[in-house]
Amino acid sequence: MLGLSHMEKLYVESMVSKQTLIGGDMKRKIEKSLAFGKNIRKFVGMEKLLEEARGHLGRKFHVEETSPGDGSMKADEPWEAAESGIDVSVALPDGVIVYSTKASFKKTSLPGPVLDLPAFSKTLKNGKKTPGHVKHGGVYFIALPLKAPFKKAPAGAAIITFDEKPVKKRVENLTRQSLRLMALILAGGAVLLALFLPMAVARRRESEKMSKFKISLAMFSVIALCQIVFTGLSALSFKNYSVRIAREKTAALTAMLQKDIHYLLSKGLRIERLAKMEVRLGEIIAAAPELERVAIHDAAGRPLYAASPGGVVHFSSHPDGPGEAPETADREPAEAEYILTRRLLKGGKTQAFSPGEAGVIRAVISQKALLDQIKKIALDSATVLVISILFSVEMLILIFMLMEKKTGGRKKKARAGPKAIRSAAFIFLFGSSLSISFVPLHMGKLYEPIFGVSKDMAMGLPISMEMFFAGISIMISGAWLDRRGWHEPFFAGLAAAALGSLYSWAAPDALHFILSRGAVGFGYGLAWMASQGFVISRAGEKNKNRGIAELVAGIFAGSICGGAAGAMLAERMGYNAVFLISAAILLFVIAYVCLFMRGAIEKPAPGTRKKTDAPRGLFIRFMLNRNVICLILLSAFPGAVAVVGLLNYFCPIYLNGIGASQSDIGRFFMIYGICMIYLAPFLSRRMDRAMNDKRYMVISGLLAGLGFMAFHLFKF
Repeated sequence: MLGLSHMEKLYVESMVSKQTLIGGDMKRKIEKSLAFGKNIRKFVGMEKLLEEARGHLGRKFHVEETSPGDGSMKADEPWEAAESGIDVSVALPDGVIVYSTKASFKKTSLPGPVLDLPAFSKTLKNGKKTPGHVKHGGVYFIALPLKAPFKKAPAGAAIITFDEKPVKKRVENLTRQSLRLMALILAGGAVLLALFLPMAVARRRESEKMSKFKISLAMFSVIALCQIVFTGLSALSFKNYSVRIAREKTAALTAMLQKDIHYLLSKGLRIERLAKMEVRLGEIIAAAPELERVAIHDAAGRPLYAASPGGVVHFSSHPDGPGEAPETADREPAEAEYILTRRLLKGGKTQAFSPGEAGVIRAVISQKALLDQIKKIALDSATVLVISILFSVEMLILIFMLMEKKTGGRKKKARAGPKAIRSAAFIFLFGSSLSISFVPLHMGKLYEPIFGVSKDMAMGLPISMEMFFAGISIMISGAWLDRRGWHEPFFAGLAAAALGSLYSWAAPDALHFILSRGAVGFGYGLAWMASQGFVISRAGEKNKNRGIAELVAGIFAGSICGGAAGAMLAERMGYNAVFLISAAILLFVIAYVCLFMRGAIEKPAPGTRKKTDAPRGLFIRFMLNRNVICLILLSAFPGAVAVVGLLNYFCPIYLNGIGASQSDIGRFFMIYGICMIYLAPFLSRRMDRAMNDKRYMVISGLLAGLGFMAFHLFKF
């Protein structure tokens, strides 16, 4: 699913980039007319200009030419209107469309999301503004700002729209291919399990522990193997797909360039005397990062103009004369699929009496840029592999518990042990942690002046609200579970957190989003405390720390999986979609507990609570105890600052500011969780045997302090 969504995003971005570059020619013509005094509201010839642009935008450019060397080329064919769904419009700064190739668009207003694009901002920095795109109502909108002469504000915007149907059609084809591949791998994995599991099952009761290890090893081996095979084949498919998209886009760009050069050649200009042609090639490179080099050669094969990310050059004016300039002398790949050529005819395409070639346009697709994309897919796949293994651990724990329960079914019904809550807590944290890597970033998108606080402070308010209500609900949950049992606060917490996530999904502004996170925090605190209460009530004094460590390991496994998966989903589907998925998972946990933990749902029997006559002022004396004060001020409070302030608030904003992807931010959160999973059980066993736990608090404080000092000592 993540791979398909990435390919869909890549395809949409490629289409947007291609159409933005082609639409840029129309934009320049409109801006040139505006500079000569034309009024955008009374623009004679605008309809013809838009229809011409629509024809270019909806044209299907062929990647390869036919019969090379004989002067003939395969004509580029227009798409059918129903297939492309492309239209071109011009809108005023207030969003009202005044010209359009689609009659129903005229005199209508653009949707609100389109007006939020950079092209409709009130000012243009340095006369330029990055174009943007947005999807609304099944249609993609691209907005190009139209610069007015001697004005900072834009005169309007050129709007290019295309239907989502071609995108969906391509993604559906990819989905069918992926499903076939998944079915084959699933069948192969099932065969491997059928072979390995019989060998892993213990034949003797005394080897039960070894049997569990062998079963787990067999499961992990099959999961890892299937995942690796799927990742490798998907990476190969992604590579071929990316090359295809890059070739299609490059074909469109070179076709437009070919047309412009043919026009100049038809006017009698010589190919080696085309003014500022290298600048035009530089614009193509800037608009197509997947290109490594674009060059124009003469009929003898000598380079005349070239551009690459390293710069542009006009070889005839270069000090070294014709030849390769250092900044553009990149070695071309040997594979033909990375190279596209278009021939330039003498006298221009229209003059048949001048046969032969005047030169050639040569474009090289960057293998490095493609490799970087494949690395991202591979890194995401490795992350999913870690998630799969952690998820399998939790499911195997559940499976072994059910197996033990079934084999002991004839015996007296045993009381549910402290491990029973681990899988439920895992899924609960998985759902609630999906948004952990982007809550402050989403608040930054929704920001508007509220209560007179700055944007930086406002971005931290959702987390503060979430933690504040979590603290309140923890106190409520403690008294609740003592009187009514663990399940009522647990279910109530899940319901509150799910409703809060739904509220976050639907929140129209910053204030509503802050309130929604308060609801999530309230539910989180109830469920968190109820989980601990479940463990403590079923674990003896000697196993209390170990039971809590088991619970914490499951919780952080869910946090790792949820944080990483949520970040990858957010990068591809947007923040709001992740909030909706989070709510669905939290509601699922309720059904899970009712189905698999029915035996653990019980209320405390009347009279089981011991009544103690506590001396008056005991709570005050407890809070004034030196050890308690030190624990709160020197351990709990700094720890909360480190986790909430640094990890949950500062790090997502900081990493986003230095250009880290949302997926990388999610992987960053995995480090913290992995330490909790593998270190917490080990340390808990040592603390159970230790007489004095204060040294561990001192060590933890020193390590946390070093983590903070790293920002001062090193430059990231």
